[in-house]
Amino acid sequence: MEKYTLKEATLENRSSYKDICVALGGSDIATLIMVGMTMENRPATTSHLEMKELYFGEDGEYSAWLVDGDTAVPEHYTLTAEFKNWLKIYDDEGYCTYFTAPFIRVYQAGQFGCLIQLCQEYTSIKKLKEMLKSDKRIIAEVMEEEVKRILNSDKTTYQIAKETGVSTAIIDNYRTGKSKIENMTMSILQKLICARTDK
Repeated sequence: MEKYTLKEATLENRSSYKDICVALGGSDIATLIMVGMTMENRPATTSHLEMKELYFGEDGEYSAWLVDGDTAVPEHYTLTAEFKNWLKIYDDEGYCTYFTAPFIRVYQAGQFGCLIQLCQEYTSIKKLKEMLKSDKRIIAEVMEEEVKRILNSDKTTYQIAKETGVSTAIIDNYRTGKSKIENMTMSILQKLICARTDK
């Protein structure tokens, strides 16, 4: 069994979401099985385990890109599943890949594309808007507008990165539209806004 934690998913100088690749095993039915802790709020008397299929386009050996919560997920990836605390992925032979983090997201793209994001926190700007009552959504919207103002400023990507501590690759992804601002994690949002990039 291979085990991956936030420590393995975090790189100091990440250049791409493709920096870390992990093996998930193989299948003759184009499907792996995911078992983990559900994100749903269930009664204490109910099981908090959730089992889902991870379906691929055809039989074979599969792998996934491993990223942390600060790494922008490309738009061509679709969120397939979410878990909290831990996730185990099993193949036909019972080979298990084990992931641990407070929050875990599984994304897929095309037939074989798979990306697993290990996050310290769960909330993105989009999720924050959904969670807040309508009368308080203005807070999230103001923060989103402030981020857009910073990213659309005349400053270079390098200047913003130096002032905020957010990598140039991440800033470029948001500036070019490769990553959606509404999916920005709260940790990146905080770095951008709290660094006072208007000075």
